[in-house]
Amino acid sequence: MIISDVENYLDKRCIISLRQDMNFHISSSDPDHLDLAYIFESGEKTSFLTFFGKKQPEKHDPVMLRAAKGVEQDDYIVVERDLRGSGDAAIIRDFLSIPTMILTYTYVSNGNLYADFRFHNSVGSEASAILRKHLSSSDSISVEYFGPSGGLLSILGEINRRIPLSVLVADVHMNQEEIENVGIPGTEFIAELEDKISRDQKYRLLLYGSDARNGKNVEIPSSGSKYSPIRESSSSHPLLTTLRQHFNEKNIPRLSVFLQPFKDTLRITVILPDESVRSYIKVVALFTEHHKTSMIDLKTRAPFDGKTLDFF
Repeated sequence: MIISDVENYLDKRCIISLRQDMNFHISSSDPDHLDLAYIFESGEKTSFLTFFGKKQPEKHDPVMLRAAKGVEQDDYIVVERDLRGSGDAAIIRDFLSIPTMILTYTYVSNGNLYADFRFHNSVGSEASAILRKHLSSSDSISVEYFGPSGGLLSILGEINRRIPLSVLVADVHMNQEEIENVGIPGTEFIAELEDKISRDQKYRLLLYGSDARNGKNVEIPSSGSKYSPIRESSSSHPLLTTLRQHFNEKNIPRLSVFLQPFKDTLRITVILPDESVRSYIKVVALFTEHHKTSMIDLKTRAPFDGKTLDFF
């Protein structure tokens, strides 16, 4: 099984916009332009980072970037803002409490924050109920799309046409017991990791495969031969949580992360903006040098295209 075999298991998509009433616009007013964002929580505070690539300086106002106290990274500039309104953070948390719900990515366009989710059709009624709850009590939330997802590759293709993406593949040497401690019960699974917003050290895993042993069965029926069962698991393996902490400290955005167990290896495939690749690899290299027992071998770095994941 490879990633392209499971990229359409989450066959529904919902995009919501959160009006943030920003009093300045850093980016171009071009409606096709977007800047990636990343939502995070610290204590009771919810904030979001916006990433401005240095390779397209004409898309951003340098005066406004300085006024917003942008922080320079290797190939991009990061601006942090508080998320306006507790309801805006609550709808994202409520969505992520639904089985199979994944926050694919967030972005800023024309001063609004957008959150793009994927989920399985069997939980569509739960997603609709959460939308009704929040739309009835908030004027800042709007539904931009609710319908078929077209699959993850299609969504990543949309992003790639606006912001160049790359694929990184690395192998972590682990025995079978260590792999199971990651939260993946066997080599018959491919796992998609959801950790974009979390109050604790745990991360969620969606397990795509045909055997649910040791995984939490979220009782999602098969939708014909096109879909294998989806299971959900969670864990707090120190390697993944420590790496996540380092990536977040360095403000490195990641769009999708897949984990594939083999006999004595855990393969990690990450899709991320091309401009954050250098920072990502640097963190992994420093981590490996510091933790000699965690051998991480970089296998692939390639530009993303529609067929990239056919090989993993």
